[in-house]
Amino acid sequence: MKQIKELKKADKWQESARDIAHINFATRKAAKLVHGSENKYPIGKDMRAEIEFLTEATGQEAEVTFETPIAHMIKRDPSAVAWSDACLVGAGGYSVDLAFIWYLTWSAQIYRRTILFLPKNDASLISINMMEFCRVIMNYCAAITALDEDPDVIDDPWPVLLAWCDNTSAVNWINQACTTSAGGRALGRFFCGLLMNSRLGINSRWLSTLENVVADDISRLKRSLPAEGLQEIRAERRADFANRAMHLKRELSESKRDNEIKTSRTRQAYYIAWMKMFGFVDCCGNYILKKEALAIFVKSLMLGENIRNKETMRANTIQGYVKEINELHSLRGLPEPICRTKADPVWRLISNLQKEEDIARRREPITKQMAAMLIKNGRKEDFLSKEALIADITVINREMGCRAAELVQTKVGKPDVHRYPSGKTVIKSICRSWIKCYDKYDKLIRDPVKDKKRVHSICLTWLIQKNRRNGEKCWYTKNEKSSVLCVIGAIINIFERAEMLGQSDDLPMCVYSDKEKMKYLTRENLSKAVKLAAKEAHPHLTTEELKRFSCHSFRVWAAVLLSEQGKEGDYVKIRLRWVSEAYRVYLRNTKQLAVNHNEALEFDTEEINFEMLNLPDIVSYNADELDEHEVGEYADETDLE
Repeated sequence: MKQIKELKKADKWQESARDIAHINFATRKAAKLVHGSENKYPIGKDMRAEIEFLTEATGQEAEVTFETPIAHMIKRDPSAVAWSDACLVGAGGYSVDLAFIWYLTWSAQIYRRTILFLPKNDASLISINMMEFCRVIMNYCAAITALDEDPDVIDDPWPVLLAWCDNTSAVNWINQACTTSAGGRALGRFFCGLLMNSRLGINSRWLSTLENVVADDISRLKRSLPAEGLQEIRAERRADFANRAMHLKRELSESKRDNEIKTSRTRQAYYIAWMKMFGFVDCCGNYILKKEALAIFVKSLMLGENIRNKETMRANTIQGYVKEINELHSLRGLPEPICRTKADPVWRLISNLQKEEDIARRREPITKQMAAMLIKNGRKEDFLSKEALIADITVINREMGCRAAELVQTKVGKPDVHRYPSGKTVIKSICRSWIKCYDKYDKLIRDPVKDKKRVHSICLTWLIQKNRRNGEKCWYTKNEKSSVLCVIGAIINIFERAEMLGQSDDLPMCVYSDKEKMKYLTRENLSKAVKLAAKEAHPHLTTEELKRFSCHSFRVWAAVLLSEQGKEGDYVKIRLRWVSEAYRVYLRNTKQLAVNHNEALEFDTEEINFEMLNLPDIVSYNADELDEHEVGEYADETDLE
């Protein structure tokens, strides 16, 4: 049959009356093999439960109407909208349209069957998907209760509830059915019973955790909005009040993002499985070797025994695991097992790793040879090319020492933005609108690209900075001695390139053309160019030494250049926009400093040479000629020799 279907698709099958008869005969035989079989098969628990449910629902005493309102089946605008969310501790939901809000803490019996206590492959595990499905069902129950108490709250004879949900499994189980999870099927039977003879229909749609912030906060409510506090508010306004309160809380302290939530759960599950592998059934138990076990766990992470089998793991990532371990204990009301003290072996391991990273992460400054190579390569390429843009950035950073985020983006097609807790966004990188150009008489130049020869200075207003000094103004002037290394000329080139590519003045100005398409310069592209220049300019560098060059090397370079010229720390901080003394980490003991050191000692060198001309010849003494009291001054024969 399969071959026949393939032939039909390829238009190579030509049917005749004899062929049709053979096909019909084969089809009847195949059907009898299935439906006419006398073989007996066992009925599982789930199948038996579903048969019993259907038998009871279709019985004479059930009084179930075997019909569904068309209003519940067609696509239509919802009569009411409800949000809900669940976590391993509890669940919560609300609806402004139906004026209800609820919160429930899971019982200890349920809580102890979560991923916090059991591994993923445990048959008795209650998954987070089941909890998410359960909270949508509970939201539906709350909606039914609200309609029963006030039937006129919605002017619709057959209302439909839209249940927003941030769990895809729960959305599929609501709209279709669960086929994989035994617990999910059991909840599905319960949910089916609620839908029977109900005038309230339901649809579910997925939304991101980032948008489900209110319900997410309610599910983790506990002490944030106590029940007795809500009683002080009028019943019809409680849900609205909770909504506003949670939005305020969200702005003051943002909840975890989607990836952060998944990461924390994964790390907790890995720790639980690791402890169970060594016989520690309860990962939060008070064992004699608990401290040693935690230290061994952390050390194994560092050595590559981790979720992603990474050979090396950063100290910040290890601290993330420690945080989740402490969180597991806090959820059960237990003291945190890992403390940030020198006496704690885990923190000693992390501290040692941080010291190693600090040494390894120290970025090397751009060298003169590398800068020359980057600028020369850019001047040889097309004006709109990526190499030409990198050449201009090299010239700019020699004086401005920009942070990477102030010039480059994460993706080639999208600018990076900073999002404030209020939801407002601002572009991170320098835009043309941030810069004003002036001539040598300090008159504003409206079109610096056309009047590039008149531009003598610029004033850059940093709308956003890492040091939080937003709105700071910095001045830069024309380099009269070298047009190649002039920061003004490089900025005008970037202006002209952005203008030719049609870039808006309110968007990042560092753009280039690739296959007739405008793209942003990314951090990865700039780092690759720097490493390549380092490799070509200094072929003796090892692989480990090349890793110390990145797009951050430009900022180190700017700090080192000022240090080599003997500029004071305050001058470096003002020109390169540092608030703290962090710039000291960037300073290096370079060859130029050695030259400056020799020049500083030049006067002293001349005096010593003059004194040497007047000194007698150096006499070689013999030990036999020394007096006894002179010999006695030596400690032993070795000293005398």
